[in-house]
Amino acid sequence: TEASLGFLALERFGFGSKQMGILFIFIAITSIITQGVFVRRWAPRLGEAYVCGLGLLVCSLSFLVQGAALTTPLFILSSLGVAVASGLTFPMFPSLVAKYSSADRRGENMGALRSMGALGRALGPLAAAYLYFFKGSYFLYCLCAAVCLVPFLIIIYVSRKNYRLLTIKA
Repeated sequence: TEASLGFLALERFGFGSKQMGILFIFIAITSIITQGVFVRRWAPRLGEAYVCGLGLLVCSLSFLVQGAALTTPLFILSSLGVAVASGLTFPMFPSLVAKYSSADRRGENMGALRSMGALGRALGPLAAAYLYFFKGSYFLYCLCAAVCLVPFLIIIYVSRKNYRLLTIKA
């Protein structure tokens, strides 16, 4: 939704380039702190799947709030929620793929993960812009919230197959 965030901020809150620059700096700093401080401490203690699942839930809720936000503080708070979620989630995907792939398929699976990420970065902004302008911001952000639940459900499914993967480690 980074592609549509500028549209939403301009349309709904009148953000100019200066405000958008400041917002993106805060988003970047929040994501860096989340990865450097929280993920580094939580992943070994709670497990990668738990941290990733938490990030996906935070992301889904933040997208819902972001799409519905009518005040600037709520919009900024939800944007920071997406940044926290991104910081919790994205470092965990490669860890989970590597951890739960068999040795003979690990490279293939890591390559597929990278390829899908590149495809998403290429097509995502186009799809987001299209949906934003033709279906509306609320539809787009609700769809993004729903899409975040798909990997969350996959993690839950895998966790049941792999002996309570989402349980906090002792």
